[in-house]
Amino acid sequence: MFRAGRSVWAAMRPAAGATVRLGITAEKVAELGLTRASAFVDLAALESITLPGRPFAMVEGPSGIAQLESPLAGLVTARNLELMDDPGRLA
Repeated sequence: MFRAGRSVWAAMRPAAGATVRLGITAEKVAELGLTRASAFVDLAALESITLPGRPFAMVEGPSGIAQLESPLAGLVTARNLELMDDPGRLA
């Protein structure tokens, strides 16, 4: 896993070929003031293309909104449905 900027981390999944997972850093979660009760997440659509420097997700909390920028280009092949159902899991 590596930091891909101030707000994003990236992790390769060797067993899955060239699959990369992207996520929000703990520091950004704290900065947004996310709690179990106050969080909103919007993720890129399946089969959409991400580009470096372009948003792949939006996270909203009591202290603000963050658009998370992709560190790489790729195709969205999966989304964290549990997170979309319960964004407070980030807290």
